[in-house]
Amino acid sequence: MSSQVLPAAPRRPRFAATARVQARLAVFLVGLLLLPLIAALALHAAGVDVFGHEDDTLRMERATGPGRVVRVEDFAPRFLPQVRRLAFEFVDGEGTTREGISFAPPGTSFTAGAGTRIEYSPNDPAIARVVGTLRNPYEPALSRLVAFVALPGLLALLLALRDHARRRMLLVLGRECGFEILEQRVLGHRLHTRYRYRDERGAFHSVTLVLDARSPLAVRLSGAPLSLRVIHDLHEPTRHRLVHAGDFVADVHADAERSA
Repeated sequence: MSSQVLPAAPRRPRFAATARVQARLAVFLVGLLLLPLIAALALHAAGVDVFGHEDDTLRMERATGPGRVVRVEDFAPRFLPQVRRLAFEFVDGEGTTREGISFAPPGTSFTAGAGTRIEYSPNDPAIARVVGTLRNPYEPALSRLVAFVALPGLLALLLALRDHARRRMLLVLGRECGFEILEQRVLGHRLHTRYRYRDERGAFHSVTLVLDARSPLAVRLSGAPLSLRVIHDLHEPTRHRLVHAGDFVADVHADAERSA
């Protein structure tokens, strides 16, 4: 039976004990997943209709009226073609003055302060653009990036964070117990270990674990099993982890009390 003493709950597990990947790789993966979302949010903040719905709406229904170009500037987001960004204002069919942004190809002749024609949705005049321009000049590539990369990436990140939080809470609040190795053998580069542990309610659980024989946990299981303990979930005892004291930040006060 294992005999290593772990910190009492609530414990402070180290990141390496709860993460499925190394810290640097985790930061890289999070950045990789967030990058398309950040790009989409930056374009949205610049006035681009990232899903392209407004241009579709104006193709199906539109009214036109007089307006004025307020500002013209080059817009060149990284990794995307340069376009011209037009800020404009107009009066809709109900006499309300509205403002908007649309985008035109480079080299088009729009001048700040000049009058122009505005097309807008009769049902939602906030959806508007200068005639001959677009609300999203990067369609269909941008909406596909958002739909098939940014949003799935965000979902994958949320699921990964949820998994990490569950793994961490198991180590923070889980019940500690010993375990007994029933059988252990090496097949090729894999260590096969069958062990059992007894949960807080007195029930035994038998587990077969297959690891890369060179992994740190496999080395401990084969060479120093007494350094390991089981931490299991109180309400779901089959959910457990094999851990050792080094997986946690030492509780200095508890150690001092034990020494005393």
